[in-house]
Amino acid sequence: MDEIAYDLDIWRELLHNEIDNNKELNSDNVLKISEKLYEVIVEAYKEQLNINNK
Repeated sequence: MDEIAYDLDIWRELLHNEIDNNKELNSDNVLKISEKLYEVIVEAYKEQLNINNK
């Protein structure tokens, strides 16, 4: 879970920086980073479900 938490922090920071730098929420980079952050969030959610179901 530590690796997922780290990934969440990194992708969240990258997204915030990209938005701050571009000010365009529809840029390709914002979309790509948002998609990667979403994937990591889903991964974290699935891992948490597995921990809770044990």
